[in-house]
Amino acid sequence: MFGNDATKEWADGLKVGDEVIVQGSHGMQRVTKVGRVTPAQIIVDREDGTAFWKKNCEEVGGSRWHRANILPATEERKTAIREAARLQRAKNKFSSLTQRVSGYTVEQLEAVVAILEPKEQPNEQVGTNGRAVDSAV
Repeated sequence: MFGNDATKEWADGLKVGDEVIVQGSHGMQRVTKVGRVTPAQIIVDREDGTAFWKKNCEEVGGSRWHRANILPATEERKTAIREAARLQRAKNKFSSLTQRVSGYTVEQLEAVVAILEPKEQPNEQVGTNGRAVDSAV
């Protein structure tokens, strides 16, 4: 994470209510709060009470298939997590829209395409497939 001594020093200073970031396998990250602190562990505030070792901030009992650790909840990290969640929500919403295209008019669909497609160059010719045609040919 950020070095054993620095990690342990940071973990030793955590108290109930402090924000931390849980970073799991496959890039999952979320902001949560410390729910309880013992001499050896930090337990985050959630239903299952996931525990992390103070000595290295790694999940107690994590498997080799799913590992998690905790990180300091800096404003930069919290902003990155919020932006990633915002992007994922937009992707999910767009995905559900594309599955229901028959419910939209041609004009509505063309308006969405116009927003998402890059603008054509002034001298660019467009073929019947909607792609640019090389005018030198």
